[in-house]
This record gives sequence, structure tokens and C-alpha cells, in this order.
Amino acid sequence: MKKLITIVIFVCIVVLMPSVTYSVYDNISNFDAQIFVNKDSSITVQETIIYDFGDENRHGIYRDIPIQYKARGGNYKLRVSNTSVTDENGSAYNYEISYPGEYIRLKIGDADIYITGEHEYVITYSVKRALNYFEEWDELYWNVTGNEWPGPIDSATATIYFEDAVASNDIKTDCFAGYLGYDDKCFSERIVEETDGTLLGIEFVHKNLSVSEGLTIVVGFPKGLVTPPTTYEKLIDYFRDNGILFLPIFVLGLMIYLWRAKGRDPKGRGTVVAQYEAPDNLTAAEVGIIIDEKVQRKDVSAQIIQFAVNGNLKIVKGDKKDDYTFVKLTDKGVLKTKFERDLYEGIFGKDTKVKLSKLKNSFYKDYPKVTDKLYKETVEKGYFSKNPKNVRSSYNGTGALLFIIGFFTGFLGAFYSIAFITSGIIVMIFSLFMPSKTLKGTHAREHILGLKTYLSVAEKDRIKFHNAPEKNPEHFDKLLPYAMVLGVEKEWANQFEDIYKQPPSWYEGPAGSHFGALYLVNSLNSFQTSANTTLTSRPSSASSGGSGFSGGGGFSGGGFGGGGGGSW
Repeated sequence: MKKLITIVIFVCIVVLMPSVTYSVYDNISNFDAQIFVNKDSSITVQETIIYDFGDENRHGIYRDIPIQYKARGGNYKLRVSNTSVTDENGSAYNYEISYPGEYIRLKIGDADIYITGEHEYVITYSVKRALNYFEEWDELYWNVTGNEWPGPIDSATATIYFEDAVASNDIKTDCFAGYLGYDDKCFSERIVEETDGTLLGIEFVHKNLSVSEGLTIVVGFPKGLVTPPTTYEKLIDYFRDNGILFLPIFVLGLMIYLWRAKGRDPKGRGTVVAQYEAPDNLTAAEVGIIIDEKVQRKDVSAQIIQFAVNGNLKIVKGDKKDDYTFVKLTDKGVLKTKFERDLYEGIFGKDTKVKLSKLKNSFYKDYPKVTDKLYKETVEKGYFSKNPKNVRSSYNGTGALLFIIGFFTGFLGAFYSIAFITSGIIVMIFSLFMPSKTLKGTHAREHILGLKTYLSVAEKDRIKFHNAPEKNPEHFDKLLPYAMVLGVEKEWANQFEDIYKQPPSWYEGPAGSHFGALYLVNSLNSFQTSANTTLTSRPSSASSGGSGFSGGGGFSGGGFGGGGGGSW
């Protein structure tokens, strides 16, 4: 075991040795930056770096310049261009440009040539979007040296120039030196001016920067010296930097395309004509799913009422609220569809008489099976191209996933969260419209709308109907479950107030002195409310970018620019 530990320690020393040597011998004798603030609001930076490699064999240096920041309410990228690297005599160095992470890297030197001792590198580049704009002044807040060099910097200087003449007393300055986040002042700063007060340049100096220390300068100057970007240019740049903002727009376009291709119903006859019965002898629950492409609780309770109307069971209302009893009158085999038989079986099981309250916290196990059968059978009968529930679920799942991703991408910026969450909401909204009917389903829906028209029309308008069935209690009972599914049961009852005077055989309730169609409908509405809650109830679980001036919070390493470099 001791031998193994010794080997591990030896390997670590060997692996780490190059980095130790790297940090001991790399040294910058002088870092001088000449920064020109141009009229077009760009800056031109010329960095003269005298780099001392000591006795170590190196190929050259690399210069890392940060270009991506979290600012202006999102991602903010500088535009670096017109790069060049020469020696002190103007002879060009070989260099390569890459973009590791949030930086642009200039890798300078020749892989086939080793060098030692001091070498001078003159790095020139242009930067756009490096200025800050305020109401009363504009500003350059620039990390001159960066804080990420592997060795110390003996001397760091920065000189700022303007393209147009400016009075020196219109300039305000500040500078900071030290570790990232420190607000210690730099060694010196001075404004160089002519006798008439015209600014020639602003010079900042600091000596003996240790490893990870840097020089940062702030220069405020009057409005009009530079031309700020227009609102349009800012908007274009903003979207370039925050391409994620296009995600909701893309998702919206995609969902519109998918709806047109897959979710839009075929064009029907285009007219709604009064109808006097359900299409294709469909049940009340089937009519409910075709009209709005989903099974609602009222569709199931209306189907139970249709069982009663058809003589399959009897509903008995007790004296207490929510006191209902189902009396079994036929075998489930007489029912036409599988979902009807499953619903009937789920209510009674082996019993012939069942209280609605007995189904509380138990029927919920049968409810999904019943509704799934209803969805499946309307697809098998050709009313839908695909199961509406599954279609909605797939889009809802995608939307929920985007929504969740939004909560986990906040560290990338607020707009990542907003983009994903908004996209998720868009998909979930479209999920409501994505189930599509077949042509048969479209025609059936038009027929159902015609039935709804007939059920809800006022008595004075019935003269418009031709060959309408005779109004009698039997006809009222037959269409009542459909009226309840379509939400027009009271309108349907109003048409029979003078005709429907005796309680039906299929419903028994407390004796009332003024029985009528509206009285029955109101009683059945109470039944539906109780049934809708009871049939789906479950048992409860066992447990329940600011300014850089010191008054505005400036510090070493703040602003744009910075980075560092090293040798290779």
C-alpha cells in the first residue's frame, strides 16, 4: 500500500512539474496598450507585450480576449476583427485564431521553432460594442491587461486617444489595479494636453502586477464624440447574441405548420342543418367526445342517465344531498359498445343495487379504462385519425419538457429560461387543437351541431323546422342525455314545461308539488355534480451593465476586455 502511495505521489509531481515551471519563468516585462476611440464607436487596440520566457524552450504566446459577457439583460458579445501580430520591427508573426469558450484566442508563434528569453509582440485588433452609453456621457470601461496571465507584469501602461479633438476638462477618468474585484487605484493617471487645453491623450500606469492582478481603466467623455449604434443595429446585435430568443418564434411557426398538416379537420359541408337525433345512433358520451375531442366527466355522468332512459338502470334520489342509488335492471350484455359495458360493470360489479357514495375512492380505478375505451372506439369507428388523448398527451409532454428545461437553463441567462418556458407554453396551447377528425368525424360534428340547434331553439322559432318529431315525454327523455352533454338541457326542458308533468319511470326522487321538465333537469344537474366528483375521487395519501466609475462600483477586472494568455 505504501509503495502504491509513493508511485501516485511521484506521478503527480511529474505531471504537475511543467505547470510549476511554467508559472515560475513566464514573465511580462512590459504591457503597453494604445487604445484609439473611433468616431464610429469602435475602438482600435494595439498591445505591445514584452514577454520573457527565461531559459524555457517555448514556441510563442497566446492572447485570450473575452468577447462574451452577461450584460444588457442577456448574452452580450464584442465584435473583434482586423487582427494582426508583428514583432518590434513590423515583421509578421504566424498566429492562429480560435474561439475557446467565451474568448477569442490568438495563438502566436511557430510550432517548428523554439525560442527563449525576451520577445516583443505587437498585437492589433478592432473591437465593436465596447463602449457604454449614458444620458450625459459615453464611456470606455476596459480591462487593459486581463487578470489571467501565468506570470507577473513588471509594468503596465494604457494610453487613450480620440479621433476628434476634445477639451481635457470634459474628460473624467478612473483606474483600478489588483486582483479581480478589487477597487485599489492604479499607480498614476494623467491627461496629456496642449496649451489650449486640447486633449492629446490619457495615460494610465501601474507597476509590479503580481500573478492574477490586472489594470483596468475608465474614461468618460462627452456625447457627440462617437456615433452610437441605432436602435435597429442594437436589435440586430441583440438577436445575434441571443439567438435563443428565436426559439419561441421557431416553435410557433413549427406548431402552425403541424396544425395545418396534421391537426386541422377536413373541410365539411360548411352548413349546419337542424337534426332530430344523434348521428349514426351514437351514445351521449360518443357525442360528447366528437363535439370537443375529449372525454369530460359530464359525458360519463350523462351516459349513466342514458342508461336510465334506455331502461338499463334506475336512479333513485334519497332525502339527503348526494344520496343516490343505482338499481340494476338489465345485464351488461345488452349494451352495444365495450366502453358502455365497462362503465356498467364498473358501477355494479356483482351487485344489483349500488349507492353512488360506495363508488367514492374506488371507481377512479375503472374511470381511465372506461374513457380509454371510449377514445379507442371513436377511432375504430372512423371519427378520428388518431386517439385524441394520445395526440394531446404527446404534445403536452413535449411542451412540459421545454417548460422544465427552462427552469434548468437559468444559469445561462434569463432569456434562456424565458425562451424555453414560452416555447413550452406554445406547444401546450397547440396541443388543444392538434387532435384531428376524419371527414366522417367532421360530418358527424356538423350533424351534432344541428342537433344542438334543434335542442336549444326557442318555441317561437320551431316553425322553421320541417317534419320535426312530435313533442312528447318519450321524445324528451330520449334526447335529454344529449342535451346534457351539449349543455342545453334547460333550453330543451323549457320546450316541454307544459307537456312533461309526471316523473319518469327511470328516475325516482322525493315527491314534489310542482314536478316538470325543469324540475327534473335541475335534479339531474345535482346528480351530475355529485357523480362527476364521486366517480373520479381518489383516496387521500397517508401524508400530506453599469458604469465603471468608483461611485458606480468600478473595480479591477471590470468592464470589457481583459482575459490573459500564456506561453506554449
